[in-house]
Amino acid sequence: MVNKKILEKELTEIYNENFRKLYRFFYYKTFDHASAEDLTQETFLNFAEFISKGNKVENKKAFLFAIAKNVFAKNLRRKYEEVNLDLETIDFYSFVEDTLEQNGTEDNFMQFVKSFISQLPNKQRIILELRFINKMKIKHIAEELGKNINYVKTTQRRGLKNLKKLLQASTPG
Repeated sequence: MVNKKILEKELTEIYNENFRKLYRFFYYKTFDHASAEDLTQETFLNFAEFISKGNKVENKKAFLFAIAKNVFAKNLRRKYEEVNLDLETIDFYSFVEDTLEQNGTEDNFMQFVKSFISQLPNKQRIILELRFINKMKIKHIAEELGKNINYVKTTQRRGLKNLKKLLQASTPG
């Protein structure tokens, strides 16, 4: 059984010695004060939970930073699953909107895009249809196709690049 007073004192010392270092670690990765604070707090909570179970740690600073790296990786995975639009997608939408405005086309945005998706290679066509027409999240597309998320994102990026080329080639001027 772990003595609560000794544990509390040990955790307070570790917190005081390492808070700023961990906070900076997260701040330089996120450039957001609130996120850095949350991730730092999560790291210390994970550390405290580990120690309170009676586990011994020889190099506490190294262990804290190992936890911090895992906390950050977990945060990225969470964020990655939540993000619906990446920069390539935003760039693509901007391009199509500009094209529609310049050509005075009154066609529906998705009808315009659908007419070109069928010209893409099969893998890219399937992913872009699931993503933009069926409005599926990347995570769900990966699950449905039995592929990993990186495959879906890469194929989507290539598909958007090819779709943009097709659209550019089809527009006068």
